[in-house]
Amino acid sequence: MSYTVPKLAKFGSSKAGLSTVGYQLLDADRDPIGSRITAGVEALGQGDYGASVVLSSRSFAGYIVWDTGGGSPTYAREEIAPATLPDSPPEGYGGSGSSTGGDGDITVNHNYGGTDALRVVDTQGVPVDNAVIRAFVAADYAAGLIDPNPPKAKTSSDGRWLAPLQLDAAAYTLTVFNPATKTAIEFPLTVEAE
Repeated sequence: MSYTVPKLAKFGSSKAGLSTVGYQLLDADRDPIGSRITAGVEALGQGDYGASVVLSSRSFAGYIVWDTGGGSPTYAREEIAPATLPDSPPEGYGGSGSSTGGDGDITVNHNYGGTDALRVVDTQGVPVDNAVIRAFVAADYAAGLIDPNPPKAKTSSDGRWLAPLQLDAAAYTLTVFNPATKTAIEFPLTVEAE
């Protein structure tokens, strides 16, 4: 089964706002796996870029090499080994704390149910930056059995999720916390089997 992990590249503020950033996976012998990927790479501000990288499995061993894709390119390489794969996303990328994006088989992000269907915006339609989305099994949540470490994700400045949740088919209650207003809303989500 594939394993999705949020990865972060820090190029510095001089490389902020690029639309050409991409990455390449390499195997343990440093041979390329597939081709360079630019789809899904998001600018996180101040020269930081992130993506939800799909690895062949949780036991993947190899490297990820980021590049700016433009003139005077900058490269960043990171070794990926099972022991180095995070149990939680990097700080500021897809959530923080001891919980993860989940370990289910179904990928849920801001496009689940349609383009930007779960994008986080306020009551005036303004995107919410750094909102925290948590997924609770609906029956447990209704019974007051609140998981202290639920699957969770954060949003970027455009209200889109920085990393997906990996959930099983079930009924969930999603809570969305807006750090600017210190308020939270909750709403139901049914995740269908693929």
